[in-house]
Amino acid sequence: MKIKKRSGEFRGKNWCAAAREWDELKLESPKNTFYDNAIIVKEIIKGFFQGKYEISDFSDLVSQGVEDDYVTEKTGELRRHQLVRCLERYCKCEFRHPYIPSGQKELEIGDYLVSVKPDAIFDDGCSLEVVLYRAGKPTITQNGKKRDGSAAKCLELYFLLQYGRSLLKDGETKTVKASYYFLRKSTDRSSMTNAYWDPVYFGETGGNVVSIEDLYTGGKNTVTGLDAEYLKLLEEYTVGQECTEEDCEKCQWNASCHYVELPKRYELKTGSGKKGKIIPTDAQQKVIDFRRGVCRVNATAGSGKTECMTERGARMFEEGIKPSEVLFITFTDAGANEMKARIAKKCETRGLHVSGDDIQAMTFNTFAYRIVKDNFEDCGFTTKPMVVDDIRNSVIITQLLDENPVAGLDYLNYDVNSPNCLGALACAKKTFETIKETQYYDLDLLKDAASEKGFFRFVGSTGLSALLSLYEDYDKRLKEENLLQFADQEPLMLGFLDGHPDYLDELGYRHIIVDEFQDSNDTQLEIIRRLISTKCFESLMVVGDDSQSIYGFRNTTPENILHFFEKIGKVGEDLYLTENRRSTPEILELANKINALNKDRVDKDMIPVRESGKKPVVRGFHDKKTEYRYIAERIKDLIDSGYQPEDIAFIAFKKTELVALGAELTQAGIPWVMMSPLPYMENANVKAALSLAEAFYQPESDLLYFNYLVARYHGDIFQKKSMTELRLEVDEMKKTFMSIDQLEIPYQRVLFHKFLDALKEEDEIYQAFLDLVYANEDLQSELEYIRNFSIYGKNAGKKMEQKYQGVVLTTAHSSKGLEWKAVFNSISGYDSASLHTSGPKHQKKVEEARRLLFVSMTRARDLLYITGQYVAYGPKDDRTYNQFLREVFEAEDIPYCPVDPNEGLKAQERKKRAATRRSSREAGSHEMTDAQKAEYNRQVKGVSQLSIFDALDSYLKNQAAHD
Repeated sequence: MKIKKRSGEFRGKNWCAAAREWDELKLESPKNTFYDNAIIVKEIIKGFFQGKYEISDFSDLVSQGVEDDYVTEKTGELRRHQLVRCLERYCKCEFRHPYIPSGQKELEIGDYLVSVKPDAIFDDGCSLEVVLYRAGKPTITQNGKKRDGSAAKCLELYFLLQYGRSLLKDGETKTVKASYYFLRKSTDRSSMTNAYWDPVYFGETGGNVVSIEDLYTGGKNTVTGLDAEYLKLLEEYTVGQECTEEDCEKCQWNASCHYVELPKRYELKTGSGKKGKIIPTDAQQKVIDFRRGVCRVNATAGSGKTECMTERGARMFEEGIKPSEVLFITFTDAGANEMKARIAKKCETRGLHVSGDDIQAMTFNTFAYRIVKDNFEDCGFTTKPMVVDDIRNSVIITQLLDENPVAGLDYLNYDVNSPNCLGALACAKKTFETIKETQYYDLDLLKDAASEKGFFRFVGSTGLSALLSLYEDYDKRLKEENLLQFADQEPLMLGFLDGHPDYLDELGYRHIIVDEFQDSNDTQLEIIRRLISTKCFESLMVVGDDSQSIYGFRNTTPENILHFFEKIGKVGEDLYLTENRRSTPEILELANKINALNKDRVDKDMIPVRESGKKPVVRGFHDKKTEYRYIAERIKDLIDSGYQPEDIAFIAFKKTELVALGAELTQAGIPWVMMSPLPYMENANVKAALSLAEAFYQPESDLLYFNYLVARYHGDIFQKKSMTELRLEVDEMKKTFMSIDQLEIPYQRVLFHKFLDALKEEDEIYQAFLDLVYANEDLQSELEYIRNFSIYGKNAGKKMEQKYQGVVLTTAHSSKGLEWKAVFNSISGYDSASLHTSGPKHQKKVEEARRLLFVSMTRARDLLYITGQYVAYGPKDDRTYNQFLREVFEAEDIPYCPVDPNEGLKAQERKKRAATRRSSREAGSHEMTDAQKAEYNRQVKGVSQLSIFDALDSYLKNQAAHD
């Protein structure tokens, strides 16, 4: 019995044998706008050729047919206009009149009964072309060998060709062509800063027409060379092959095939607080004993500054100072929580009744937020305000941009945020963030700030001016909804303190300790000034290391710690913690040398305490693939020698580098965990929750329930459930959601939460997502929030706070304050074109990048590997080499040879492969000359009839004989 399939089922994920097996479940998929567009395009073109519609009707037809679910009215208008424009271009350039087939035809090909339904057929008497229309840009090229990505590897095109062949009358010889007509060209660009539109549809560029053709004679079903190639491809399809990465992303079974198991936690062993009191050095004792006045503690990496600060706090409480009288300020919530835990532990060993809740440790933002919440009415709110998350912020900005369209912004690519295209939403966000950060309300100043941040070219003067005018409405909208941003907290608090100058006296902070002071900004410096101006003030201690100031992109500056006493307007004492107990002398020597290259710094070196160890390993590479393979091999060697994976870290500049090494480690069977913020949308449980929420709107879609169950069964759904059991479970959930609207709303919410909570377990990313969802007041708000999350949450993420088993992958910025036994520090991404410009800020940028290198190197305790690609950027004839890699080589007295000695050989090899591919294409060309066609016609005369099935059988037998 023949296997019935549609021609379109021989593309993409259908090559996967597992997917075909799972297709037995026959799950209904949810519909989307792209599906609607594909249907509308075909119907309009057919109607045009059938005389039902004129080109002037296209706009109304598209408006009526496309569901209006775009984020803004202008986005929908532009999307519809783009679709109309594509339709008009094709129909104006198409002077032939096609035949529109009314139904599908079933063709016997091999073991299959293939249903084929073309959109149009063009017959000029000499040739016949069978066409399928596609709404988007080309996804298939005319040349190439990529499966489903090239004409020669696309079975659907071949089935179209056979459809055309079946139309030939007995004895009739014609060139039969099968084509995809993509309505958009690859050269079409819609970006506001780089737009291009070719009015000619049938041109030499754009790749929008992809075809295969052969010469056939009706009634003589001989197997041509082209037939043989596609029949072989069909055989490969029958066997099944592994999906491509792109196919997997689009496959409905992706949630099951690519389920990512949560990493396993491990308990971090620490000794902090176990002994109660430490035995400090003389330098540390001075820090611990400081009680009156102002001091700056210059604490180098690994010098035990946190231990000193927490010991100082515990001893102050032991002396009778109340926890409510000491304010500990740090720069991350994790740092504040760690400080609370360590001080509380020390107090416990001393018999003091001081808990973590009693200790006033927090960030500047938390300190400001508390004051704003406690005095919300004076700050312009009607209830205690909440910090707006990125999703709600995106919704508010979208509402404003929808109500007040801004000329010059890219609404067509509304939510795009990439280096070469910034949509309207990203432009508005960046503009509003810049206004909040800089407090610039002057257009010229704002232009300079936007240019420095790199987004002015996308927004332009007109757009920036309009957004500056819209900012007041934005700020007002936030306050009306009792929302604020992190950037609002400190200015709002200072505004409140301006009207209530005695408020800080009432808080009664006698001692203020500020950690990581090198990361402070001018606003935070002003907060400190006010804290030390109170009547109860006794001491201020700021602790930091100018060599670890690495957050310039957050408007922080090392100037505050470098010129602290001058800026604070006080005379004070300098204390130094320079003995490094973390790293070996060899690691510290290299870090000191790199740090000494900076000019704007406090002159201090780290002093080693530990015994001598191994010298840092420094390696340069000519390509990233070789670099990552080297790192993965060395990591495997360390694990084989007894290192635990979690004792090893890979540090790089960009997250993309972490992902690339993660793939290499996975291939080597090495467990790893990403310490940088993880996207919510990549979390299996979050994706399951999004599917479940969508079931309220599309309850008939089986796939939504399947996606949920995949997470519920931790990805092992096909191992734990038979097809029958799974189908029953899907149907049971479907039955529940098909009738859920019959329940009262509160009960619907309870049921929804029950499903969501069943996925919790020990997934802190998912728990953070649920916290965002459950913060909404009712079910409708929760569902709206989740839908908005699916639109705007692509870049939303959370940093994991717990410790997990596996090699740690982290960016250099996120590595600060942490340490590992072995560190692999890739500095390939540290250098860039922006660090090779002129101007007053150039040197500051270079020095900050060098400080970042210093920070990442000093994370290593025992072993340090520094790797990097020699070329920072630039073409072959104008390369710029990585200046930081060169500095490391020179610091270690290693010969620096950045030129690839094998470059000539590699170029010759590339040319040889290109020539081989070209020869292969030419040898496999199916174009026939007129003489070849005449000879072909002569030979096929009198050949007996043969079905395609018989031809395949004959072909396979011949192949077997040759084998």
